[in-house]
Amino acid sequence: MVAEVISPSSLIKDRREKFEIYEVQGVKYHIIIDPGFNKVENFELIRKACLAVAVNSDYFTFTFEDGCPASVNFTGLFED
Repeated sequence: MVAEVISPSSLIKDRREKFEIYEVQGVKYHIIIDPGFNKVENFELIRKACLAVAVNSDYFTFTFEDGCPASVNFTGLFED
């Protein structure tokens, strides 16, 4: 699993280059946090492609390969 906070200066690298690297390396879950747009995007590797599975949800729940469940709470992430 990868979670990253992107900035305007790294936008292209984070959205294209790293995205492709994560697909090739088989990263099952990828979270992009974009504070510039108050946006959280959750991706899952499905059939060798990273697909968006949730955008701006309060919680992201997933299961690691060993069957271990996990959840990330984004509630209040962008509040001042």
